Amino acid sequence: DALTMGVNLNIAEAKRTYVERVEINGNTQTKDKVVRREIRLAEGDAFNSFQVKRSEDRINSLGYFQDKTEIKQKPGSAPDRVILETNLEEKSSGELQLSAGYSSLENFIASATITQRNFRGMGQELRAGVSYSSYSKSVNLGFTEPYLFDTNIALGGDIFRRDYSSYSTTGDTDSTTYEQISTGFQIRAAVPLTEYWSATARYGLSYDQVTLDADTYYTNGACDPAVAGQYLCDAVGNRWTSSIGYSLVFDSTNSRTRPSKGSKFSVSQDFAGLGGDTRYLRSTANYSKYVDLGSRFILTAHAEGGYIRGLGQQVRLTDRFYLGDPQMRGFDIRGVGPRVTRTYYDTSTIPATISTDSSSNTQTALGGTAYYQARLEVELPLGSGARELGLRPSV
Repeated sequence: DALTMGVNLNIAEAKRTYVERVEINGNTQTKDKVVRREIRLAEGDAFNSFQVKRSEDRINSLGYFQDKTEIKQKPGSAPDRVILETNLEEKSSGELQLSAGYSSLENFIASATITQRNFRGMGQELRAGVSYSSYSKSVNLGFTEPYLFDTNIALGGDIFRRDYSSYSTTGDTDSTTYEQISTGFQIRAAVPLTEYWSATARYGLSYDQVTLDADTYYTNGACDPAVAGQYLCDAVGNRWTSSIGYSLVFDSTNSRTRPSKGSKFSVSQDFAGLGGDTRYLRSTANYSKYVDLGSRFILTAHAEGGYIRGLGQQVRLTDRFYLGDPQMRGFDIRGVGPRVTRTYYDTSTIPATISTDSSSNTQTALGGTAYYQARLEVELPLGSGARELGLRPSV
């Protein structure tokens, strides 16, 4: 026998079903068009169950309604017609976050943030925040219009003021090395390229003021490289940074706020040198993968990296990459990466010799022109009340 078998496939083409109308119910504050523009099917389109599921994910991603919003299908006026019914239950889209704490490094820490993610029921986002600690202070205001003039163009902007004190470590004692004050703004625009790809362009202008303790690092009224190091002396001064940049983003996650499956990838470049005093090209890439393990356990794999190159000048200390808290839990702020160690002379001997007491050495983070990091974590399930508070425990 030839050991062969014949297979006959009988295919019967089903009648195509069309969307008769889309009904939206329960939105008392949110305008209909805010929900309707997230639905991937319009009246007259051929029915597609994949597009229905995608529409549900996009509505849930807005964060304006209770979780698990579903689009139901009802019979239409004819056998080949279907009505898509979306029953919504709105929830508060405004957030007020107040926090305070104590850290052995930053001492007293306090922050306040207020965000309205559905301003005027138009889907606009308005945000303001302020934070304070011994080593950093900041205030920022931002606004985003997701559909400018009802088109697929998002427009947003931020203005900010950030005060940062970089510290050095001597034994168990932390002391300020340099202070940086940054004031500026950024405007950006984003457009979708496909259902999952989007592109963003931005422009930013900032004014940086970097100072050192004159009593410690200055000699005859000028920064002394023999005391401070050339890298610190090069960073001192006031500078303008004018930069333009872009990002390409792929996002197939089922939620922009709390994804449980899908992936997200982005690549970005920023060019500083469109006027101003600073010139560099900075490139970064990020990738995240989310896997639903069942029982609301979510596995997240994340990797990122970046590289910055000076254009006709060295990359200054304040423009480099730094790792540590909060990027890597368990480490000090800027606690990972290259450092410079100052070893002092022991003047109790004649002639003076380099001290062998390492507790008197001073270490300062230098940052780097390239970095990469990766992490793997599992988010633990919580009740809906805890999720509303923003709690996301993970291991």
